[in-house]
Amino acid sequence: MYGERSDFENLAKGEAQLMIGRMLPVLQEIRCFVTRSQEVAKNLITQLDILYGQEKVAQSIVVKDVHFLTVFEALGNLFTFQVILDEVIENSGLLNEHWTLYRSIIRSVHKSEQFNFDEKKTKSF
Repeated sequence: MYGERSDFENLAKGEAQLMIGRMLPVLQEIRCFVTRSQEVAKNLITQLDILYGQEKVAQSIVVKDVHFLTVFEALGNLFTFQVILDEVIENSGLLNEHWTLYRSIIRSVHKSEQFNFDEKKTKSF
């Protein structure tokens, strides 16, 4: 878990930014997972709407004997996992504090003309 050390008051200057910088690959993986799971959920709901909707396409598909319990359970588990993940990240005060410090460093580097900085690479931050 992020920030399990007990001596955060004694961090050297810039150590918080380094800690969050080391965490970036994990945060990127989480972001990719959440984005992909949102796309899958949207696609699934769209397909269910087509199956059960009042459209003419839905009238030509017989879904009388189709059971979607497994699909609904998986979708529920996915939403549960996303809520838990959101709560863990939202309630991690240290992670949010370090993220704010890291973003301020990135913004100052971005504004500085001293660095050859590509704006497109940090768009997602």
